[in-house]
Amino acid sequence: MSNNGKIILGVAVAAAAGAVVGMLFAPDKGSGLRRKIGQSVNDWTDEVVRAINSSKGRITEAVDKAASKAQEMASQHTGQQGSQPSNRSKSPANAQ
Repeated sequence: MSNNGKIILGVAVAAAAGAVVGMLFAPDKGSGLRRKIGQSVNDWTDEVVRAINSSKGRITEAVDKAASKAQEMASQHTGQQGSQPSNRSKSPANAQ
C-alpha cells in the first residue's frame, strides 16, 4: 500500500473511532445511539471502499509493470543461457 493509501486509511480509522467515542459520551437514548453508530460505520465503510478503489488502479499498474519486467529478465536470461556452453553436464567422474 502506498503512503497516500496508508494516510487515508489512518485518517478514516481515526475519524470513525473519534465519532464512536463522541457518541458514547453524548447523552442519547440507546436506540438513537445505535442508529448513529450504524450510520457512522456505514460512512466509514464507504470511505474505506473509496480509498481502496482509488488505490486499485495504481496497484494494478505496479503489478503489470513488475510482471513485464520479470518476463523481460527471464527472456534475457534464457537468451544468454542458450549462447554459452554449459559445463554442468560434465562431472569430474565422467571427464576423461
